[in-house]
Amino acid sequence: MRLLQRGDGKLLYRGKDIFTADREEALALCQKMQIIFQDPYSSLNPRKTVRAILSEAFEIHHYGTKEEIAKAVEDLCERVQIPLNLLDHFPHELDGGMRQIVGIARALSLNADFIVCDEPVSSLDVSI
Repeated sequence: MRLLQRGDGKLLYRGKDIFTADREEALALCQKMQIIFQDPYSSLNPRKTVRAILSEAFEIHHYGTKEEIAKAVEDLCERVQIPLNLLDHFPHELDGGMRQIVGIARALSLNADFIVCDEPVSSLDVSI
């Protein structure tokens, strides 16, 4: 099954042109497609805490109440081994490997159908 097709200046995902999708369709598509960037420092908002970064997708997609989102973020952190005491830190306070794990967690948060990875492990420690 081909998830992506390209032709005639269109980029299709499951038969929908992602470039001409209206806001509602684009929002649904964004939930199904995620990316892990190579440079975690430039891909994370320096003005947001790790908690805010990881909560953002849940809030945009109306995941639930604030308590449900907080629980989902904690579960996500447990899944990717982000210590909960780092949730109130900013990206510049983390080392490169932990910033990359935050980027990976952000991509995994919505259980996307597929994730595009631009050298996702380039910043991780050898031990990981």
